Amino acid sequence: ALPVMLLTVLVFFNGPVWTMAATISRLRLWLALLFLLLIAAACLVSSTLSRVRPILRPDAKQPEDAATLIGTPFETMPDRPRRVT
Repeated sequence: ALPVMLLTVLVFFNGPVWTMAATISRLRLWLALLFLLLIAAACLVSSTLSRVRPILRPDAKQPEDAATLIGTPFETMPDRPRRVT
């Protein structure tokens, strides 16, 4: 929430930013927005990969995990095959 508040204060309530936005060309403005979107996408992909990689490791499945499924509809489901790395 803090970065959103800072962006609101620094950008939307800042007169020089609006003056610059009025004088900058449309192409340069779109390029700046594209640059910011690329940075946001890179951060999102990086954080997602760091959270998902441990789940996808072949040794992530523990023997006690199967015991927690006993008595549930997932008890009879076969395990996913091991990935070839």
